[in-house]
Amino acid sequence: AANEFVFQNISVSASSYQPATTNFPSNTLDGNLATRWSAQGDGQYITYDLGRVEVVQSIDLAFYQPSGVRSNWFDVLLSNDGLAWRSALTNAIGTNAALENFDFADWPARYVRVVGHLNSQNDFNSITETVIHYSTPVDLDSDGLPDIWELYYFGNLTNTPAGDPDGDSQANAFEFLHGSDPTVFNIS
Repeated sequence: AANEFVFQNISVSASSYQPATTNFPSNTLDGNLATRWSAQGDGQYITYDLGRVEVVQSIDLAFYQPSGVRSNWFDVLLSNDGLAWRSALTNAIGTNAALENFDFADWPARYVRVVGHLNSQNDFNSITETVIHYSTPVDLDSDGLPDIWELYYFGNLTNTPAGDPDGDSQANAFEFLHGSDPTVFNIS
């Protein structure tokens, strides 16, 4: 089946890709398991921009070569601004040449990054296809802050975007957008 992102405005970039090949980051969104993104070295990453903050629920990944050939190690990170990252999955293992689901706690994010930590055969990271499962953030109090974020940090929906419960001169809206904890004083 074709990748649902082929028809959406999802952009993708990467730390690098395998030189002198056609193994570009965009191949992970083309609906074709015969193409791939590859990058050599531990810590190489591919980043997906959803275009706006969504509640990211899980990710499906397909890797180059099936489980009988190699295992792939990776992390999944989430971000609202592309600068401050939150771990969604760490030390995960992908072994499937078909799309395999990796579930994690739902979290609001605009950017989803997969960080490769090599594979059992060589020092490359190779993903053939990616599908990110997400939904529109619920905002019952219509304050612009996703309820899942407010409930996680405050346990209620009574804080406002302009509020600053930790007294660090960073409003809740700023802390949400920059991925910082609004209940812990941050030094600017």
